[in-house]
Amino acid sequence: MNTKQAKKVQIVSYLQEMNVSAVRFAKNKAFYISPFRKEKDASFKVDTNLNLWYDYGLGKGGNIIDLCMLINKTDVKGALQILAGFTQSQSFSFFNSKKEPTKPSIKIKHTQGIQNKALVQYLQSRNIHISTAKLYLKEVYYKHQNKQYFALSFENDKGGFELRNKYFKGATSPKYYTTIKGTENKHLNIFEGVYDFLSALSYFNTDKTKNTSIILNSTANTNKVLKELDKYETVFLFLDNDNIGIETVKLLSEKHKKVINRATIIYPKHKDFNNFICNKIT
Repeated sequence: MNTKQAKKVQIVSYLQEMNVSAVRFAKNKAFYISPFRKEKDASFKVDTNLNLWYDYGLGKGGNIIDLCMLINKTDVKGALQILAGFTQSQSFSFFNSKKEPTKPSIKIKHTQGIQNKALVQYLQSRNIHISTAKLYLKEVYYKHQNKQYFALSFENDKGGFELRNKYFKGATSPKYYTTIKGTENKHLNIFEGVYDFLSALSYFNTDKTKNTSIILNSTANTNKVLKELDKYETVFLFLDNDNIGIETVKLLSEKHKKVINRATIIYPKHKDFNNFICNKIT
């Protein structure tokens, strides 16, 4: 997929795939609660004619590629790869705004334990212990536009999959978070992505944690986990040290009386946990 093709993906369809629904409409505008922070008034606007978005809280906006880059924290190449996994309607009408979410064109054909040398090398490049990764990830073969590919897969609580290899980052529907039960369940760990979770296991030299862990798979899923927080005495956060990560910490801290941001303790000078273990001097 090139940029011209990607820009044809409707933002409203992409947001529907992310389980983000508009709260109101005005002429050719759709307004959303921002997927990037807590707010009462919808300040995320989509112009459905121009297929452009603007977030008044962030003071940022752009096209579908810009949005995909921001949500998935990737570059243009990564955004194009992600958007290639979606089909979308060619038009959008407020009269059919309740239509079913668009379906991803990625079809899972086969899943097995991790064996592929390229995937093993990818994990090694990220300083992830292979034996640990095999407990949580699978090797998956999928079809897209009549071509077969392979990637590492991580299943969420709704049966969707996060897919990743050296050259591709994408997901199948539905997009949701993943819960991994610990040996004790009084406390909760929250990670943004599975590779940060695996980095933590590698860092602490263990295959599992005492605490239950939730992997968001995207900060756009943060609001979905709020209902889980009251089940735990303490919530430990291992999020990215960037603006979206900071906003996510604020939101979670407002929803639970005892939140501890471990990112500022363990890897304050690094973007995320995986970046930290990849650059850690031993």
